[in-house]
Amino acid sequence: EINGILNISEKCTVALSGGTTPKLLFEILGARYAGAVNWDSVHFFWVDERCVPPDDKESNYGMAVKTFLSGIKIPSSNIHRIKGEDDPEREALRYSEELEEIASIRNGLPVIDIILLGMGDDGHTASIFPGNEDLFSSGSTYVTAVHPVTGQKRVTLTGKAINNAGEVIIFVT
Repeated sequence: EINGILNISEKCTVALSGGTTPKLLFEILGARYAGAVNWDSVHFFWVDERCVPPDDKESNYGMAVKTFLSGIKIPSSNIHRIKGEDDPEREALRYSEELEEIASIRNGLPVIDIILLGMGDDGHTASIFPGNEDLFSSGSTYVTAVHPVTGQKRVTLTGKAINNAGEVIIFVT
């Protein structure tokens, strides 16, 4: 800590969830702690993203920018968004490679230092919905998923990648 600011000297990777569960946390972080951390060494990734453009009201990236990231001083190169407007299968592969360039590797997968997960009403986390439990054991880092009710495609972190994290924090309301 230097002058009341938490100084993170080594690279730290954080994966953010979307949806309604983490929104309050993001608002608090943005309002109360924006200046409490030296964000230069923090790299933000996403646990999952709907296949929509970043300015769409359903975009997890868009919600995080609006409620949190726009209020902190962080290099734009440290914010790594899933490009929901691109082809989902190619984007899952591209995003996996981007994470692998930044994070350390353990067990053949990138290590995300901190993952913030929420839980949907149906019990899903990330975009691993009931009926898609095979995504918990996938050897890939990011894959595509389909919402079982709406049919909307998503790019999601897999269970093995989640379990490979340094810390996983689950928010349930």
